[in-house]
Amino acid sequence: MAIAALAALSASQTTAAAPSQDSLTKRQTGNQFCYSGDKTYYTGQIFSDVHGVLYNVSCDATSTAVEVATYNVNHDGFDHCFSVCDLNPSCIGFTYTGDDAGRCLLKADRGTDAFAETSVTAYMVGPKPVMVLVPANARSNACEECGQENSG
Repeated sequence: MAIAALAALSASQTTAAAPSQDSLTKRQTGNQFCYSGDKTYYTGQIFSDVHGVLYNVSCDATSTAVEVATYNVNHDGFDHCFSVCDLNPSCIGFTYTGDDAGRCLLKADRGTDAFAETSVTAYMVGPKPVMVLVPANARSNACEECGQENSG
């Protein structure tokens, strides 16, 4: 009797512990790599863009958050979306749809992430930094005491 009960318990634990097809799919897509231009990203990566802003990247993911703006990309994938989001005061993240060419869908809130093949979602980690734009032809003598002239 005890052996039969142990066998039944063991069988029920094996059945309960077996992952469903949905959980296997979620696990597989959660470890996906995604590519943009010559760079490789992976789900869960914390990426620092050219402005030093940190983003958490999710490959094969989209967000239900409403777009505050869209930006068309002609080539090199979603790399462009990081800077576009940095410079938009309302943006805290984006979903990119497409491959080499596509669209950056800028987001003002997180929404809910869902699986979407050939989409990438990335959100800023921490508060949005204050960006100061200086025209390329502006000159500044802010470093007079060090004997150098800085140009913007």
